[in-house]
Amino acid sequence: MTKIFRLGLSGLVLGLLSACAGAPAPPLNIIDENMGMIFGHIESYDMMTKVEIREYGRSYFPPFSIPPKVYIYPNGDFIAVNLKPADYYVSYYVSKQNTRFTLNAIKLHSYQDVYKVKPGKMVYAGSYRITGRRARDKTADKDEFYYAKVMLPSEREILRRLHKKTQDRSWQAWIDRRLRELRI
Repeated sequence: MTKIFRLGLSGLVLGLLSACAGAPAPPLNIIDENMGMIFGHIESYDMMTKVEIREYGRSYFPPFSIPPKVYIYPNGDFIAVNLKPADYYVSYYVSKQNTRFTLNAIKLHSYQDVYKVKPGKMVYAGSYRITGRRARDKTADKDEFYYAKVMLPSEREILRRLHKKTQDRSWQAWIDRRLRELRI
């Protein structure tokens, strides 16, 4: 009897874990109205699984200090919430194949695109596309790749999708407010 119970319990736990692992969690609720958020979109030849946003001028020493949590979705939309007012930049992206696209290592955009988060405000980082590494180019460093700002998806499209992802979260009011501002 206990063997059957253990098998049933372990099956239930595995089922719950696999259901949770399939989709990224929705962002946390607002901790403080004086916090802010950064959102954007990244696309590549491979699905991105991580975006790292760092505070400008700050060093991180895990596990003592870690960069802000960034939620990234399979379609490439990303959102970082509960950011204290400061300047931030995108440090790197990681793809599903574990390819790391480090922007500051090759001095691409990382320090050129600094996002100023103000209390209670949302900052649109933009839509970007990473295309193949330039390793086949004999004059290029093996770590070089093309990173470009693109027009689509637009800020409005990304916000509409994030509105669904933040369902039952306090961020929806912020997203609604920004969508109204974009209609004007």
